[in-house]
Amino acid sequence: MKILHLTPHFYIPENYIDKWEVDLDQIGGMQTQIYRQCKLLETEDVYQEVLTILPHNRKQIELSDKLIIRKSNWRMLPIKSKINCTAGLNFYWLMGTIFNLFYFKIKRINFDCIHVHCSGVSAPLIIALISHKLFNSRIVLTIHCSRIATYKPMGIVDKLFNKVAQKIEKKALKKSDKIIVLTNKTQKNIIEKTKISVDKFTLIPNKISFKQFNDFVSKDSKDSFKRKFCIPNNKKIVCFIGRVAHEKGWKYFIDTMKWVNAFYLICGDGPERVSLEKEIKENDSNNIVITGFVSNEEVANCISCADVIVIPSLHEEFGSLVLEVASLKKAVVAFDVGGLSENIINNVTGVLVKSGDSEKLASSINELLVDSIKRNKLGENLYNNMINRYDSSKFIELYKKIYYE
Repeated sequence: MKILHLTPHFYIPENYIDKWEVDLDQIGGMQTQIYRQCKLLETEDVYQEVLTILPHNRKQIELSDKLIIRKSNWRMLPIKSKINCTAGLNFYWLMGTIFNLFYFKIKRINFDCIHVHCSGVSAPLIIALISHKLFNSRIVLTIHCSRIATYKPMGIVDKLFNKVAQKIEKKALKKSDKIIVLTNKTQKNIIEKTKISVDKFTLIPNKISFKQFNDFVSKDSKDSFKRKFCIPNNKKIVCFIGRVAHEKGWKYFIDTMKWVNAFYLICGDGPERVSLEKEIKENDSNNIVITGFVSNEEVANCISCADVIVIPSLHEEFGSLVLEVASLKKAVVAFDVGGLSENIINNVTGVLVKSGDSEKLASSINELLVDSIKRNKLGENLYNNMINRYDSSKFIELYKKIYYE
């Protein structure tokens, strides 16, 4: 079985990357999840290639003899900007991938299955339509973020483009052989709005190896992380983990500082980091630190350091951070959006707050900071609720069924 993964977003283990010339694609849940899926299938009799964005000094990375990561992007302008972080990045990947697909067609390089990973932008959907025209391969789409079902447009231009993007998504969904969705809510919404048969869908949520993620944390690694980022031992820690981008709601997280007496930890990077740093400076706060991009191992230690994890996303297809938080039995406060409401039971496995309500978000954080019994109970409940549903080992057969049937 030969599988071609097409995605502009993919997690490259840091030991293979010296430095990005431009901070274009900060690692998020989608990148990590596609990487985990590929590593999961690596244990089977499956050969996989991934066409994605790589730094300019790498043409390909062989993670093993059965998992090859190939560069599929034109050279990107060395400018760090919001444009390059979104539309620019996807455009460079789109053009490079079109070239590669025609090269495969001319050279008669075939794959049994072409798996396209769609992130809410149109580039992967266009690639799915082109793949359908060029090859007889089975076309599988994973909807990591749906314009039709989940996405909330940001700004006037995005709202205008959203209608076009929804039409492209609908066409790509109808032309695909199989559709993988992350939540029941997304599947239901897509079926209602497109009338696509339910038989075409398979629910495969995000996944994690609970044991492996736990193994990243030890007393020494946790202490080392605290020293590296000057995190105090005598204060409660409130933590935001993710891309510093509008849709992740970092402004609401910062806004809660007006009501919460704790040390704030931001673990991540993104296109709005300069805006974040400006806002922190204007608030004249010394009670906060930004780590920038960190490895998966350091993410685990970051979670381990925190008393409360906050997920103030404005839209979220699944929210894979919840899996990582669950594996370390930590309490989470999140906005009640998208897939988060499927994975967090309010006041049972976490706390859900109406989207955009900073004051309520702050009061929920404060409640958990002063009530260690409730905080620990929520963390335990989250772990127990998720370990039997989302451990990686449970999904191998589902993927094989999709690829082979």
